[in-house]
Amino acid sequence: MNNEELQAMYPNGGFKVFSDIHMRKNPKSEDYLVGDKAEMGLYPYQNRLAWTKRIVGYIPVVDGNGEEGFLRIVDYAWHRLLLLILAALVCAIIFLAGIWIAKKDEVEGLDKTAVSYHVEGIKNTDSDSILLPGVSTLNGREDDTHIKAVLFNPDGNECYFQYTIKEKDTGESLYASGLIEPGKAVMEFDLNKKLKAGTYPIEVIVETRDIQDPEIVYNAGNIEAQLIITE
Repeated sequence: MNNEELQAMYPNGGFKVFSDIHMRKNPKSEDYLVGDKAEMGLYPYQNRLAWTKRIVGYIPVVDGNGEEGFLRIVDYAWHRLLLLILAALVCAIIFLAGIWIAKKDEVEGLDKTAVSYHVEGIKNTDSDSILLPGVSTLNGREDDTHIKAVLFNPDGNECYFQYTIKEKDTGESLYASGLIEPGKAVMEFDLNKKLKAGTYPIEVIVETRDIQDPEIVYNAGNIEAQLIITE
């Protein structure tokens, strides 16, 4: 009989369930119900079933002491399991879509080393102009490519900055940054090669690109400076 029929017979409860019968084979069964053509495992009755299981029906039985009761037939609630799997798939799809959208919206070529950098009193308040910071001297150590210097894009600029440092005498590029957003700066970087002690005339080229479309390149600013390498 099904659950509705049992409830109709016992509207106030009072019936006894001896054991559960699982419709799927399980090696953890404590006893067996043996019939003419089949053997089913019996399991301890659980008053509260797991969310993933359901009651299929009841079998009226009499135990060895002559007491009447029921064996409850239990099976997996496949529709619930399916819903759980579908929910997991939907969450995974939403998560992956979020990653894809984030990557899609991310501007290609942004400098990953750039950090937030603000200088009191230095802010571009004219949307029709570009504020270029001054660079006069860069300092480094002999046989060490690492340079600590601020390559800055001031607040208020409506464009990306891309710095290129060239050795003026040879025209060789010593360093090129990625795109730097307004209000950010590269605080340290590495040259493409080691240099001996000395003073090297350099050219700091600041290329500017449209904030909405980085493919649009504006005029570049060229700053003459010195790279001082000490022992």
